[in-house]
Amino acid sequence: MIFILGKLLLPALISLLAHQELKHFSPQVTTQFLWDSHTMEVGSHNDEDNNPPNSIEIPHDALNVGLGGIGNIGNFILVEKINIEEHARCPGRPRTYSSSERKQAANQRRREARQDQMLRHLKSEVHNLRNELKLKADSFEGTCSQPKLKFQHAITNEKMKVLKQENNKLRLEVQKLTIGFSDLGNLSETISALVSQEVAQSVAKSVAQLVVQRDDFKSNYVQEMEKSKNLFNLLQEAKGNIRVFCRCRPLNLKEISSSSTPIVDLEAAEDGELGLITKTSTKKIFKFDRVYTLNADQSDVYADASPLVISVLDGYNVCIFAYGQSGTGKMYTMEGTVENRGENWGVNYRTLEELFKVVGDRKDLFDYDISVSFLEVYNEQIRDLLPLSPASNKIRLELKAAAWFHHAPILEAKVHNLGDVWTVLDDGKNARAVGSTNLNEHSSRSHCMLCIMVKTVNLVTCEVTQSKFWLVDLAGSERLAKSDAQGERLKETQHINRSLSALGDVMFALSSKRSHVSYRNSKLTYLLQDSLGGSAKTLMFVQISLLENDTTETLSSLNFGSRVSGISLGPTKKAGRQAKKGM
Repeated sequence: MIFILGKLLLPALISLLAHQELKHFSPQVTTQFLWDSHTMEVGSHNDEDNNPPNSIEIPHDALNVGLGGIGNIGNFILVEKINIEEHARCPGRPRTYSSSERKQAANQRRREARQDQMLRHLKSEVHNLRNELKLKADSFEGTCSQPKLKFQHAITNEKMKVLKQENNKLRLEVQKLTIGFSDLGNLSETISALVSQEVAQSVAKSVAQLVVQRDDFKSNYVQEMEKSKNLFNLLQEAKGNIRVFCRCRPLNLKEISSSSTPIVDLEAAEDGELGLITKTSTKKIFKFDRVYTLNADQSDVYADASPLVISVLDGYNVCIFAYGQSGTGKMYTMEGTVENRGENWGVNYRTLEELFKVVGDRKDLFDYDISVSFLEVYNEQIRDLLPLSPASNKIRLELKAAAWFHHAPILEAKVHNLGDVWTVLDDGKNARAVGSTNLNEHSSRSHCMLCIMVKTVNLVTCEVTQSKFWLVDLAGSERLAKSDAQGERLKETQHINRSLSALGDVMFALSSKRSHVSYRNSKLTYLLQDSLGGSAKTLMFVQISLLENDTTETLSSLNFGSRVSGISLGPTKKAGRQAKKGM
């Protein structure tokens, strides 16, 4: 009974299972399956009629699922068969069968054989259906992909046409831009040329204005500088182109202990007057540009001489010299002493210090070239005191013959700072002729002369000036009888007095405004001739003694100073002037 029921239900069960498996497919797959089933049943082989609509698409994964479902149907049928056979068996004790039962059993076996045959046929049909379904799926996929490829190809062709059109447009735009860039380049060059021309014209105009302003500034500067120099020069001329200062040497310990009586009255020193008490007890009054008291120090003395430093840098020749008998302090006034050099510096060192200071202050407006010569006039012979020793090789390398600046070939040492000057002066002093007399144990037997040559270039006007600054320590003036000079010392004294007399003659000729002045009567006046005339500024220190024993020499020195003080040289002129070449 169970067998019969299974046989009747088996087809329905297969159909049900097939329907359940087809539910796993998408609607497209189901439609395709039904379409194929309908086509198979009708038996039509017309491709145009059998082609599914273009909108139907069967995913490949869905086809695999459908095929798997058909395989599951076969497996299910096999399982159901086994279950039916299991239910058909009734294990129990063995029994005997009747002929009808044996016949029925034979029929049962035949039915089972037919069922087995039917099952195998069904499996074969399922297998064939599976293969046919796969072929249909592949055919459908190929059939659907061809329109898709055609459609994609059409779209691609359309896009290519659009891209070609855009490419042609871009080419035209590039050509236009190229032409535009070319025109722009030409326009840029034109604008650059115009701008360059405008800039050049503007620069030229600005330069012209600056040149005018520079010329105006230069003219105003020159005028102001000239006014300043003229005012300064007028101030110096108002004081006198030849100025005479008188200084008395204080008594030393030896003179104080000997109860010496001073013969000089300095009560009116502030008014530029002093009185000399003569042997007849009368007082003779002398008036000078400045009379120093016994308390005046080296800085007080230099303060009156310092304006002449500006004059020499402005292009004027200047001469400062000390005159007096031996032992009155001429060397101290001009050079000072080694001890306490800063405080006891004389006019020479202080002048050079001030000179380099002003040069540094003016470096932006003027260029200065400074050199020095150091010499002495001994027995009417000019001796160069610049050393030839190896110790001075550093300075010696810059020495040169300068006959154009002097009236004799005297060596110059180019100096750049105060240290170079110290080297020159210290070595030069050691070569100076010094001897002993009754009046001074270390009396200078020559006229010691330091000459500072200054070449000035005005960086604004390009004007070049050359000037000289003479600093002279004259040998002591003394009477032969009093000095007790003999032999070589007598000869030295005679030459000293002769040269000092020649200096007095020159001063007298200048005071008398004579047309001819005898500068050649002495080497001393010969060297100083361009610093004593109308183009120079001269300062003379008259050094005197307070001792009664020196009354005659003191009176002689005071008379000489008074003579010089009365000289008026008239307006001064700059020493040398020339236009700088190449400026």
